Amino acid sequence: MILPYLLTNLDFAAMFRLISPNFFKVVSPTVMFKIAGQLKNNYSDTHAWEELRLRTLSSIQKAELATNRQPGELALQLFFYQILSQDTWILDFRAEAFNQGKDKMLSWNPKPLYYKISPGFLQGVRELYRGFYGEDDALFDSALASLGLLAAKNCLKNHFGQGDQTSVNFKLQTFQNTFTEVFSVCKREGIHLQPEFFVLGLMLLTLYQNLESRGEPQNARQCFAEAYQKATAR
Repeated sequence: MILPYLLTNLDFAAMFRLISPNFFKVVSPTVMFKIAGQLKNNYSDTHAWEELRLRTLSSIQKAELATNRQPGELALQLFFYQILSQDTWILDFRAEAFNQGKDKMLSWNPKPLYYKISPGFLQGVRELYRGFYGEDDALFDSALASLGLLAAKNCLKNHFGQGDQTSVNFKLQTFQNTFTEVFSVCKREGIHLQPEFFVLGLMLLTLYQNLESRGEPQNARQCFAEAYQKATAR
């Protein structure tokens, strides 16, 4: 089967087990396998990966995202920046994907795990983050509706967190608990999620693994604000 092969060979199997079983009850298995197959094909396409890697790294350098950043802060900014500025997402944000050279500069060396996001899903996710961090409730609700998640609004608010988001502790267990609730709500309400939530979920899993391993809180609000400024200045 493609999906277990993919996850095992990309070393994400342990983290993937954190995803709630209800996820596979609210996403079409047929389309999920198509996405998994595409991820596997992408992993083997060295030419496409090299083009994407160079293009992404060039964009990061132009935006000066790696300048004087702590590892966790860089990962969080890159996550936001990619969502806001790219239509093909690199999904590997694990701690192991970030290296610090002799010059103390950080570099991002992800595995070739990437996926081109459909325009509708991309717009919905971008508006979701903009609505939350911009404290625009109307935009946040509109994004939830476009993604089919309005019924899970309270759960997703918990995912984003309470308070001013200037000192956030990222925990994989919190991620798991929150999305278990989201998928339970969707199952109860008969909501079928867009399969690309699998792609977003895998990217979030790697990010949470990274940030939890740092053992220090992150200023998520500032990271988003700076990433948004750099993405819109492109």
